[in-house]
Amino acid sequence: MFWLSITVLFLVVYAILIFYYRKAWKNLNDYEGTEAANRFISVIVPVRNEEKTISALLKALAKQTYRRERFEIIVVDDYSTDATSNIVKAFPMPNLVLIRP
Repeated sequence: MFWLSITVLFLVVYAILIFYYRKAWKNLNDYEGTEAANRFISVIVPVRNEEKTISALLKALAKQTYRRERFEIIVVDDYSTDATSNIVKAFPMPNLVLIRP
């Protein structure tokens, strides 16, 4: 009987905690109106011989909902011997920068 009481007590406390977390989550402010939404973000992507995957990565980054004028994507090509840099150069995105040594 003792263990059953302890188990029920833990379940009740856990349920209250989950309810509190859910309520707090619903009361969060939208991201758009916050000061953090005005920060400039740089995404640095180091690559080497990634011609098979770089276009999928760039497409995923292009779909971000963060304002385009507030972030940039810097692709650092580390002496790739394939067409990675050509794919990055041809990608139609104004905030995309390619750096090659």
